Amino acid sequence: MNETKEKPDCNLIGVDGNVFSVIGVVSKALRRAGQKEEAKEFEQRAFKAQSYGEVLAMVFDYVTIADPNDYEEEEDFPYGD
Repeated sequence: MNETKEKPDCNLIGVDGNVFSVIGVVSKALRRAGQKEEAKEFEQRAFKAQSYGEVLAMVFDYVTIADPNDYEEEEDFPYGD
């Protein structure tokens, strides 16, 4: 991953714990942030991962997990859907 790009916020609160759901939410957050290539790279790496834990660890390489307490207005919070 290109370390010079800012990692977008991504909300995983309430996301189905299924690994495919997690991959989809993270990919969508990257695309919304204009990081289409990073989204593609993340998906490719995630689908090659050997475990759920490996995918979750990888998530932190690409996005910042959003904290709802960091947002003044609920509509500003980057929902995972």
